[in-house]
Order: sequence, then structure tokens, then C-alpha cells
Amino acid sequence: MEIHEFNRIHHPHRRTPGSAPGDVREAVGRLVDGDPAGVVCTSSGAEALNLGVKGIAWAARGRTRIVRSPLEEGPVRDAARFLADRGFTETVLPVDPEGHLDPAAVDAALDDDVALLAVTAASSEIGALPPLAACGELAARHGVPLVVDATAAAGRIPLAADPWRAAAIAVSGRKLGGPAGTGALWLRPGTRVVPLVHGGLEENGLRAGAHDPAALAAFAAACRDARAETETAAPRRSAAAERLLAGLLALEDVTRTGPAAPRLPGHASVLVDGVDGEALVL
Repeated sequence: MEIHEFNRIHHPHRRTPGSAPGDVREAVGRLVDGDPAGVVCTSSGAEALNLGVKGIAWAARGRTRIVRSPLEEGPVRDAARFLADRGFTETVLPVDPEGHLDPAAVDAALDDDVALLAVTAASSEIGALPPLAACGELAARHGVPLVVDATAAAGRIPLAADPWRAAAIAVSGRKLGGPAGTGALWLRPGTRVVPLVHGGLEENGLRAGAHDPAALAAFAAACRDARAETETAAPRRSAAAERLLAGLLALEDVTRTGPAAPRLPGHASVLVDGVDGEALVL
């Protein structure tokens, strides 16, 4: 690949006050506590994660192994499998029965052949909160970019680009209460990325194609609201989830999944023995 195919994040976006993409960059930058110039607008959190995983892996010349936590959801899992079918290898880290990720296992898995480490900020399945600061420190020590799926975490826990030492953080507009068809990938300046969508100069050449200004404006508003309520809403959400879990666990044959703490605020997940899952949902 020619060097011009790599990201142009070294040349920050021009900030146009009042423009929809500019508003999204400012809002997402504040949400992840990172430089707004690193924000790439996408059509979804899934696209953002595909750009983060595939784009960074393809840009990592000579490094052909993807390391990820087993808590990753569809976009990261499927992107890693896609790469595994095209010359990369995949290492899935172990977790304990409650979903805790051991930093020692992360350290042992990282080497100079690793293209990226993918660790979710929060599991929407079991509510686990991996130790991102420790993972980021280990990744930086090994010179490995850390890709964070924050689609389930944004608006529920503080996002912290620098303490996590993240190279990329993905968020979803829909999961923040914004419109479907919006998302963003924050990239740390200097992170090399090969674009997935070619044919235009939009998003500094990292993603060709025009955006829907109205959808982006709503996405920016959702990001601002999510950031404002992250800390104030967490205690209320956690208390509600604990009340629900206490009532459920008092029933026979009900077992909590995931950790008791720390846990994604407002998250409750249980197994009910002997009951069909679909029937329980209905």
C-alpha cells in the first residue's frame, strides 16, 4: 500500500463553526475526552469499529496478529474473523467466569507481531467493565494500538481517551439516543489508518461520501446530552438495576451473569434455569 493511503489525521480537520460535521467532532471529542480533530463521522458504530479494526490492521505493516477480548460484540468479532481469512491471525484473551479480564493475560499476548489490541469499554451482554487503563498502558509499552468499542459505554461511564491511551474509540449515535445512521470513530493524532470507503476527500480522506446534516446535528446533540448526564445518571441507573437484580435473584433457579462490581450502570443480566430464552423475553 502506498503511504498516501494511510490516514491524514496528521492534517487536522478544518473546524467550521456551525457545520454539522464540525459540531459532531466537537461533541464526540468532548464525549471521549480527546482532540476533536481526530473524529471521523461514519454511518454507524459498526462502521466506525470496522474502520478502526480493519483500517488500523491494514496500516500496521508487517504486523499480522489481532488480539481481542472475548467480550467484543459483532462488529469487532466479525472484522477480526474477516482479517483472519486474509492472512492475519487472531488471539482471543481469557476471562474468568464473571467476565474479568486479567491484565497479565493481555501482557502475555502482546508482542511485536500484534497489529492491534481490541478491548470493549463495557459489555452490553454481561455488564463487565474491562481494565482499560491497564490494557492501554500495556499496549503502549508494546507499541500496539488500542481500539476501544465504547458504543455500549458512552453516556453511562466516563470515556477517557488519554488515561486509556486509546488509538481509536468508536461510538454509536443510535445507542446514545440519537438517530440511526450515525456514528463516529475518534482517532489519536498519528494513528495510521487505511480507509474502507474510497472515492472522495470527505473526513480527511478517511471516509468518502456525503453525510446527512440533520442526522449529524441530532447526533451531536445526543453526544452533548450523554456527556452531561454520564455522572449524574449513573447512581440512579445502578440503584434501579440493583433493585431489579435483588428481586430476580430471590426467585428460584435465577443466576446473575457477569460481575457484581464494577458493572455497567443500569445493567442487569440473569439466567433462568429451565425456561426457554425466547419465551422469557416475550
